[in-house]
Amino acid sequence: MQLSIVTVCYNEKDIGRTCESIVSQSCQDFEWIVVDGGSTDGSLEVIKYYKERIDILISEPDNGIYDAMNKGIRLAKGKWINFMNGGDTFADNCIVGDFLRFAGDNPAADVIYGDFNRMLPDGGVRKSEFPDVVDKVFFYNKSVNHQASFIRSRLFRRFGMYDETFRIAADMDKWLMFVNNGCLFRHWERYVANFYLDGISSTHKQLLAEELGRIHEKRYGRREEKNVLQKISSRRDFLLFDIFPLLEIDDKNAGQTTVCKLFGVLPVYRKVSKHGKVRHYLFGFIPFLKIRQK
Repeated sequence: MQLSIVTVCYNEKDIGRTCESIVSQSCQDFEWIVVDGGSTDGSLEVIKYYKERIDILISEPDNGIYDAMNKGIRLAKGKWINFMNGGDTFADNCIVGDFLRFAGDNPAADVIYGDFNRMLPDGGVRKSEFPDVVDKVFFYNKSVNHQASFIRSRLFRRFGMYDETFRIAADMDKWLMFVNNGCLFRHWERYVANFYLDGISSTHKQLLAEELGRIHEKRYGRREEKNVLQKISSRRDFLLFDIFPLLEIDDKNAGQTTVCKLFGVLPVYRKVSKHGKVRHYLFGFIPFLKIRQK
């Protein structure tokens, strides 16, 4: 089995559109696991309408979304896992088949993340696209969308399940754990999912801020966090073949210092603006040009 789709839900009034999106996939080569938290609003009856296609259905109380997601992970037999949670949908009916081909073309990938559509409460749609490279700077205050992502199931066996002490940000914690351990993220330039902005992560801003603070303390050292904050609004990457960082440009100290690194490591150029003078250095330390600003 190549792919397991896990749907987590509890009293989700729009669970029907999620189910329709899954059973409408032109490629049905996947297992479908539904973990319901013991719904009492009639949504469980909607789910049972699709019982002939559902491979595993659990309906019992849980300790939150990450407890439910962990239950799905433990049951999954696929090499890849996608979390298409209640209320959200795939962007079109060809996602599963196209993903399996893309995964076959990228055998080294540990996480494949796509772009997604934000479905706004007023009926509008906002296109959301991700960069080709995501790292600790990116994940400091951003996240890829797990409905539009596919994760190797072996990563959970190696690094453990979602941390259930988090209520809404355990996925961000897990992305950072994967990055810290050298897992390969591969961007799939395709709109994969429709994400409806009515979930807990979009409404509990204070709780999200508190949990992000815990994650930053857990995954970043004080010095590293300071360096990351300096880079968040200033870093620009130029990629070779859309994969390898050919040239990384860092603007530091409010633009007073610019450092260019070849392959993201070797400093080849540095510009320093100070006291009305601009100095240019080759390889970061050999001065070759000085300009006095007027």
